[in-house]
Amino acid sequence: MVLHLFGEPGISPSPESWNEAIRCAPDTWRLFLTAERCTLRLEQLLRASGHADSLPSPVARVLQQRARDELARVLSARTQLKNIGETAHRLGMRPVVLKGGYCALGDDPLDLSDIDVLLPRDQAAYLAAILDARGHEATFSNPQHLRARTAPQALPVEIHVTLDPSGAPPEERLWHGVTPIPSTPGLWRLSPVEHLWHVVRHATVDHPSRRGRFRDLLLIADAASVCTSSDLAEVTTRVERHAYASPLRDVLTMALDISRNRPPADRFRLVAITHYTVRGLTQRVGMSQAKARDVAESTFVLVLGPRERRAFWKQRVLQITQERSPYRFIAAVEEQFPRIGRAWRVLVRSAYRTGVLVIALPIAGMARYLAYRTQVGQPRRTRRFRTR
Repeated sequence: MVLHLFGEPGISPSPESWNEAIRCAPDTWRLFLTAERCTLRLEQLLRASGHADSLPSPVARVLQQRARDELARVLSARTQLKNIGETAHRLGMRPVVLKGGYCALGDDPLDLSDIDVLLPRDQAAYLAAILDARGHEATFSNPQHLRARTAPQALPVEIHVTLDPSGAPPEERLWHGVTPIPSTPGLWRLSPVEHLWHVVRHATVDHPSRRGRFRDLLLIADAASVCTSSDLAEVTTRVERHAYASPLRDVLTMALDISRNRPPADRFRLVAITHYTVRGLTQRVGMSQAKARDVAESTFVLVLGPRERRAFWKQRVLQITQERSPYRFIAAVEEQFPRIGRAWRVLVRSAYRTGVLVIALPIAGMARYLAYRTQVGQPRRTRRFRTR
């Protein structure tokens, strides 16, 4: 039903699918909206089609609350980016706003959980120092960005020095293609090709659990809508040459269908069912946000297969961390005996991740079973609106 709304916004879904949706409990809607993170756009479509008036009051309240939460993050991002833009303009820097941050500056924003900007390494360090002086705290980095900066009542800011997962510096053509964002002086955007390629790869390879998620499909569709045919051909060529060509192709195809007002075929039923299963269970048992995230990551790699498991282990366990351990004893060992400290970290991470995988194993089995049960019949997005 929701695939139909986003694919053909001017055409109403069938009465059968809509009646099934409005019979769902408020908790089911809450789970759907929290997982898909598309409430702002969905609320607009429901109002435009007249379906919002037929929502039961408890469901309408869930939709309104979730829309307020998403809008609050968008407004926070706009304020933070405006401040970064003013600082950059004064200092002659050209921060490039990435992904959801760029979308938040437009007329049709989407939910976001952090702000990503790209700068040359020397300017990135300078901006990080400015944020530190304003009271931000530094957390952990990865090969693509410096230590994320966090502050109370604000979204985390990740200052990227590259878009390459390996940490390789950007090619010169990327910097030559950036253009200023007219609505926010001091901020810049990637070229249409680089922006589309970045959001497709990020939602498919960096975060395989996001494959087919509405928020990311809409973000990719927005990026594709401003591309020329030659731009799309360039991105398609990059997709076909990539090691993850198959899921990249499926994600891009779904997003292109949405951008062309065509209901896309659902290519990620198993990913979606896994998402709902693990999120529903972790919320039901009251698991902390950090532990729930770790369980979800482990569940997805168990479901998606050996290649994702190898990539996950390399990223979460074997990754070389630039920052010292937050634990005093391990930090002291790392300082005096770097190799022993590194081995200790890997050992501790391995033990922790193995324990989480044990917890995730039955959840992954349940998700596979549910996916098998729903393989025949209605499209997955309709099936997920179920009456409890």
